[in-house]
Amino acid sequence: MPSGDGMNEIVERIKELEDQLESGNYTPGPWSRLVTNVRQLSDEERRKLSVPMTRLSDKLHRQKHQWVLPLPIGLIIELVGIATGLFFLHLGLASASFWFLLIAAIILTTTFQPAIKLVTGTILGIRYSYFFFFYVEPRFKMRYGTYLSVNRWQRILYHLSGTIGSPLAFFLVAFLAGEVSPQATVVCAILFLAVLGINLLTLVLGFTAIERLGPLGPINQTSAGGAVWEFRNQPVRR
Repeated sequence: MPSGDGMNEIVERIKELEDQLESGNYTPGPWSRLVTNVRQLSDEERRKLSVPMTRLSDKLHRQKHQWVLPLPIGLIIELVGIATGLFFLHLGLASASFWFLLIAAIILTTTFQPAIKLVTGTILGIRYSYFFFFYVEPRFKMRYGTYLSVNRWQRILYHLSGTIGSPLAFFLVAFLAGEVSPQATVVCAILFLAVLGINLLTLVLGFTAIERLGPLGPINQTSAGGAVWEFRNQPVRR
């Protein structure tokens, strides 16, 4: 168990990294080492560090994502996106339109994923700082300190919830289209299997030495890869 001096050292390291970010002298590396050290702390100690770790994480994240929105506005955008997808789904089913159904599937697959992950994280005790777009996909930046504060199995479940939304959207449209638009059913079924296959492939590759999945980037930064990473990296308590 780390001593009080050990906790004070981590707090000082957090402040040093914040100062480096504000002065523009930060270089990649120290954050990963800091997270590794914090993960080795007790549950109580991680909770005590939740606020400063969240603050530092947000500052690092804002280096790459400077355009962000307050969480309430992000929630409204997310709900409007889901409502728009469901509206196109209704139009597609009513008019047997392949294109309306495909548009519905695309909108829903980009909105279901963050919505399900947001709800799951909130139930598990993870909180969120703000809303941003990753290319065209809406996302919610979690308060990283609250993520570290929950236990390992909760973090695994949180990541796994991120694998549900996208395939669910394609499955829903394929299922409801049925006899209304066989073409839309086939296309959405193929997309469902493709996304499901990518998630399963990422889960499998997460147990190997392969670190990247082509254009998807580092495996451990995907939802499925993050779940496997948490499963494999049981922290050793000091």
